[in-house]
Amino acid sequence: EVATLARAFSRWVAMDSPGGRIDLSANFKVAARGGAGSGSTLEAAIDALIVEADAHIRLFDRALTRAWNTPVRHELLRSFLVKRRTNRLEIVLHDPGNLVRDCPRLMLLVRQFSHAMAIRRTLPAARRVYDPFAIADVLLFLHRFHFDDTRGVVTPADLAATHLMRKRLAAICEPC
Repeated sequence: EVATLARAFSRWVAMDSPGGRIDLSANFKVAARGGAGSGSTLEAAIDALIVEADAHIRLFDRALTRAWNTPVRHELLRSFLVKRRTNRLEIVLHDPGNLVRDCPRLMLLVRQFSHAMAIRRTLPAARRVYDPFAIADVLLFLHRFHFDDTRGVVTPADLAATHLMRKRLAAICEPC
C-alpha cells in the first residue's frame, strides 16, 4: 500500500501545472470531522507526503482526526521515525485535547519516539489561522485553503514557498 501511495504522489508531482502547484480542488474529498476515511484523497495525499518525507515533517491543523489513528498511518509514521535517528515530526494544533481519546496509536509513537516528536498548541493570537498545511522537508507541502473547505494544493519542489510555510508555522506555535 505504501508503494501505491508513493506512485500516486509521483503522478501528482509529475503533472504539468502552472507555477509547479497541483490543484487538488476537484480531488479533495474531506470527510466529516472525526470520520475521515482512509480512502479519501486528502488522507491519501497526507500519507503520500509522509512517504516522501526524508528528514522532517511539520503539520498544522485545527485538531487531528481519527485518520491519524489508522494502522496504515501509524506504520507510515513509525517507518519515517525509525528511518534515521535525526528524523523529526512536529505537530501544531489549535485543539490538541482529543489526541489521547481519538489517537492512541499516535500517543504510542509519542511515548516511543519522544526525542523525535513534538506536539504543540498554537499561540492564542494565532487561533484565527484557518488554513491547515503539512510540510515535508524543505521542498514539498500540502495546503488546504480552509479547515472546512475541500480545496487545496500540493506544491512540490518550491524552496521559496516551502520556506514561507515553515516561517508561518514557527510564527503561530508556542516555542518548545
